[in-house]
Amino acid sequence: MDVHQTFFDGFRRGWESVVGPALPPPDIDVPDALPSGSRYMQGLIMGIEAGKQKIKELS
Repeated sequence: MDVHQTFFDGFRRGWESVVGPALPPPDIDVPDALPSGSRYMQGLIMGIEAGKQKIKELS
């Protein structure tokens, strides 16, 4: 499986868990080096954080 796609799948899932499916996720670059853990989990965590930031901006 493509590690970039795995990261983006996680990011999208995290983003939608906070923001919902109405707002598309932002365009992001996959970081070159990530802390330990799967690419999916890192994307998920980053997506959740990005979603929280977006909600904060919209409030």
